[in-house]
Amino acid sequence: MKRQGFVAFGAFVAFAMFSVCSAFAQDEEQPAENNAAEPAADAEVAPADVPESKQRGFLTYYSYVRCDAVNGDVKVLRPRTDEPVQAKLGKYYPLGSVIIAGSSGGKRGVEPASAIFNFGKAVMVKVTEGAELGTREAGDDDKCRTIVLRKGRVELILPRQMKDGEFQVAAPHFVLKNMNGNSWVDYAASNGCDRTTVHMTTGLMGVEGAHFSIAQMRAGDELCITTSEDDAFSTITSNAGIYNIVLDQGIRRDKDFETNEYKETDVKYTFEMAPKCKVKIWRRRPAVGGNMVVSTMAIDATGAIKSRRVFAEKRYNINSGELVVTQKDREALAAAADQVGEAEATDTVAVTAAEDSGEAATPAKDGAAAADSSDDLF
Repeated sequence: MKRQGFVAFGAFVAFAMFSVCSAFAQDEEQPAENNAAEPAADAEVAPADVPESKQRGFLTYYSYVRCDAVNGDVKVLRPRTDEPVQAKLGKYYPLGSVIIAGSSGGKRGVEPASAIFNFGKAVMVKVTEGAELGTREAGDDDKCRTIVLRKGRVELILPRQMKDGEFQVAAPHFVLKNMNGNSWVDYAASNGCDRTTVHMTTGLMGVEGAHFSIAQMRAGDELCITTSEDDAFSTITSNAGIYNIVLDQGIRRDKDFETNEYKETDVKYTFEMAPKCKVKIWRRRPAVGGNMVVSTMAIDATGAIKSRRVFAEKRYNINSGELVVTQKDREALAAAADQVGEAEATDTVAVTAAEDSGEAATPAKDGAAAADSSDDLF
């Protein structure tokens, strides 16, 4: 009996310990469940199907775009819809939406339209009055976010630690890439031309367009890009700062004498852009077939042409080479001409001396007479 009592008592103690442990574990897990079920602060405006943020290196990009501030008449046109809706604070909008900031028209008492949209952790874009931009659709695994300029001024507020290729701004004729820090872009299209002003406030930025590229613009740098709608003519003007622009100069074909093979390499020209410096690019495609013909010109602040070249894309045998003769080239040509002149003068003196002595003419006559006599013999 005592043994059975001890067994029953032991079973009771084991059951009690199991119950206590289960209750303790339930209490430990309950906060996590409660936190998971707790709605977000802006759940009343955020769509229910917004996926969790995707980690992008040090960044966290939202799968949607969130409106963090809005003033005045700012509307959003969602993809595959016809009617724009008024932007609301805290609401998420899908990538591919177009953001439109209205214009007050200078009326008194009308608040200028502006809004800030957040793409992720510290990645913000501000649209000002009269501006219009698009957001490019991206998949969950896409590591880059792109906005498309349509009209007006857009301010970019990006982390300084942002990596290359994580954010870019697309315009009809060029792309701003590898961006970080603060900057603004003003885009307008009129009279058959697109005019864009790009200003760096802090951080870095690269620019890439047809037949030109800028690896890095720094704080304080500013440029203006004007391009015709048909992309036949472009002008890049430096307004502030000093940076390098790289121009395409066609291709060159070289022969490797060891392997007896030909190798084609791209030819580039690097030009330092200081304030008031310009680069002009002409493009023309033949009406029937053929490669595009391109002409590039680099002009310094004084108006002097520093480089000019005409070439056909992907054709090594259609290339004018450098058309601008520099002072260094002139000095080299003058030195070569002096050397040729000295050589010609030496030869003239030698011939004159020989003619005066009569030694040069006599052998020639004797040789001719010998040749005549030999012909007579046969």
